[in-house]
Amino acid sequence: YEIPKRDWSSDVCFSDLGFMLGDGWLGVDLDGVVDPATGKITDPEVEAWLATTESYVETTPSKTGLHAIFKGVEIPAWSQNKRGFVEVYADKRFFTVTGDARFADREVLADQAAVDKLCDRWLRKDKPRTPPPAGAKRKPHPDPSADDYADRKSTRLNSSHVSESRM
Repeated sequence: YEIPKRDWSSDVCFSDLGFMLGDGWLGVDLDGVVDPATGKITDPEVEAWLATTESYVETTPSKTGLHAIFKGVEIPAWSQNKRGFVEVYADKRFFTVTGDARFADREVLADQAAVDKLCDRWLRKDKPRTPPPAGAKRKPHPDPSADDYADRKSTRLNSSHVSESRM
C-alpha cells in the first residue's frame, strides 16, 4: 500500500486506491461492524470470526467496516455473495484498500477454512426448492376452504368470464 501511495503524482487526483478482484483474489466486506469513534469492532461474532483467520484485515474507507483479503481461495458453491452486512466477492469487483491494517503482522493468505466458516455462518444459500415432477398432482392444502379459494381465484383469472362461485 505504501509504495503506490508514495508514488502518486501531485498533478493527478485519486480518491481511492484498490484493485480488481479475480485471478484467485477474494475480498470480504463487513459493513457497519466498527464504531468509527473508537475503532472497536461492535459485533462479537465478527470478532470471533477474525480470530479464526490469519489473513490480512483492514478498516474500510468509511471507517465503519472491515475488509478481509485472501488469495488462492474460492467462494463455496453453497454460498451466496451477499446477505445483510456481509459481502464476499472473488471477481468482477473493485476492492478499495486503505492500508489501515487491523493486525500488524498479517499478510494475505490462502485460508479457505476461514472463508468457508464465514460463508457458512452468514451466506449459506437456502435449500433450493425442487419443482414437482411434470404431471405431478398438487398436494391438497390442509385447509379445504383455502384450496377452494385458490381454485376459484385461478378459475376467475384464467377464464374470459366470471365463473359461478362454489361456496
